[in-house]
Amino acid sequence: MLETLTFFKSLNSQKWIPALWGKLKQIRAEREKELDEIKEITFIDPFELAELYVEPDCQEMNPADRRVEDEMVAKEPVMVKINQFFRQPATQAGRNQLFILSDAGMGKSALLAMIKLMHLTRFWPQDRDCVLKKLGPKTLEEIETIPNKRETILLLDSLDEDPSAYGRVNQRLEEILAVSQRFAKAIITCRTQFFPMLHTHPLELPGQICIGGYDCYSKYLSFFNDGKVYHYLSKRFPKRFFGLLSDQKKIEKAKVIIASMGSLRCRPMLLSYIDDLMESPRMHDGGGNIYHIYDALVDNWLRRELLKKKDLDHNDLYDACIILATWMQMRQKREVSEDEINRLIETISRKVKTITEIDMKGRSLLNRNSEGDYRFSHYSIQEFLVAKFVCEKPLFRPTEKIHSTGQMLQMIGGSGKPALDLSMLFDTENDHNSITQFGMTFVYVPPGLFSMGRPEGLPEHRSDETIHPVLLTQGFYMQTTPVTQAHWQAQMESNPSKFKGDDQRPVESVSWNDAQAFIQKLNQRSGGQMIFRLPTQAEWEYACRGGPQAPGDSIPEADLDRVAWYDKNSGNTTHPVARKAPNALGLYDMLGNVWEWCQDWYGEYSITLLIDPQGHETGTDRVLRGGAWSRPAEACRAAVRGGNSPDDRDDDIGFRLVCLPGQ
Repeated sequence: MLETLTFFKSLNSQKWIPALWGKLKQIRAEREKELDEIKEITFIDPFELAELYVEPDCQEMNPADRRVEDEMVAKEPVMVKINQFFRQPATQAGRNQLFILSDAGMGKSALLAMIKLMHLTRFWPQDRDCVLKKLGPKTLEEIETIPNKRETILLLDSLDEDPSAYGRVNQRLEEILAVSQRFAKAIITCRTQFFPMLHTHPLELPGQICIGGYDCYSKYLSFFNDGKVYHYLSKRFPKRFFGLLSDQKKIEKAKVIIASMGSLRCRPMLLSYIDDLMESPRMHDGGGNIYHIYDALVDNWLRRELLKKKDLDHNDLYDACIILATWMQMRQKREVSEDEINRLIETISRKVKTITEIDMKGRSLLNRNSEGDYRFSHYSIQEFLVAKFVCEKPLFRPTEKIHSTGQMLQMIGGSGKPALDLSMLFDTENDHNSITQFGMTFVYVPPGLFSMGRPEGLPEHRSDETIHPVLLTQGFYMQTTPVTQAHWQAQMESNPSKFKGDDQRPVESVSWNDAQAFIQKLNQRSGGQMIFRLPTQAEWEYACRGGPQAPGDSIPEADLDRVAWYDKNSGNTTHPVARKAPNALGLYDMLGNVWEWCQDWYGEYSITLLIDPQGHETGTDRVLRGGAWSRPAEACRAAVRGGNSPDDRDDDIGFRLVCLPGQ
């Protein structure tokens, strides 16, 4: 395997991609079948890909984590790291498997397609085979039949689109690893949000993850920087007339559109549709938002289809795509047969028939494979259309819950709709309601959108409670009670609490730093199978309000006695947990009893939409939430927050945990 991809040792990305493009044109006729297979699997035209490809960088830390400073992260061209992976001997289970992770539209499928093209153009030794597969229910059966596994590179695309992984991603990962372990090397792609967060290496070694008995490599694709964005534009709109002139007007127009896209300009998938975005009037009206960018993309594609067939109605065609995408998401499908299309026409809407009348060629957002099945060219298109269904066009009543994703929730959050019914959605990545670890019970809190803070003008509003929308794209497990003295003493040497006598009282007189020491012990003892941490203040408030339904932040004082221990009923002391009524999620003592530490630094709120906020990067105080036995009713609200130095210890301060499960 040492000879594989040694091409990259001598040529940089500015040279190997044009060389591959030239070779590809030479072999077009003789390898037509294999090239068609690449297009059918990835819905990417191999010739357009090879001509316009810009090699991304990769890194060992998630680039979507805003706590990671970009300039501090080491990046390398992804093919350099893949070359090193191919040359690395497999010394233990998992060392011949590499996970490529990224957000939607970052080029995972394109990367695997380029590797397959390198094989077809003989850019590596011919005694090595290369097989590219889209992960699905039958994929493992298919690759079991591949001969000469030890001489074959296996490329498995889109774990996040594999219905066999929904609701059982950990089990599916182990199945995939067990089969792919028999190959010379295997590369598996997945969206970051779908991939289990807890499969980090127990020693927290960057670039390594543990799954069952497999110790695998992992890399994140980096966002394009502006240099790569403009390099792509120079390929899309090349110089003409022997380099003396260029289509400067198009490039300048593209730059204006790209500038309005903000950070989304760094996603190769959206860059690949720059022509469509440039022509869309919707893009000029309000670009920069992921929802509106996809709306412009789909709208312009539909208008182009109408030019081909004048008798089609724009609204009917848009509605048909929304219905189809929502039905597919409800059934957890990426492809639908013509028979299923006909049943949709009969059972849901005659509008769906317009889909069968469009010309699916070229850069169509809807395609058909060799068996005649319909499929959206990129999963994010399907997700957007479902977001459109939720936000603007509920065209039919779903008979089942709709599988939601983090990308879809981001789109919904960007729609600008102030109040949405998300009850039709569900998160199949977590299919059980509660778990117990180290004697502590955690209940699942699904993702969702809510208004954080308290509107001005309402009684008791505080200046630090600025109302703003928050979208949590990933579910989490919240401890049902504050950490008790019994929980604390099971891990720590002494009990710091002032109010002893019943070990079911919450532990108090603990600082934020003390809570971190407790958490560190739990994480060490879990062996990487679980990750414990404090909740962010957004997670805390969302859970306190009851999750997706997100009611108001306050409880009338007449009802507060039912759920909380506060100054009028506490007798100036803490009380055993879970003696008052729980909220809608089954969480006890969210209000009163003890203040609860959150992960965030205390600071001013934003007024705009925040997605998975982590709080301020620096500060002097850590956030406290929920009120306490010593506080009046007006302090026992979901939106109320305070801040103390992380080393402060008071007899009315405790904490509860968030748990993120792995195996």
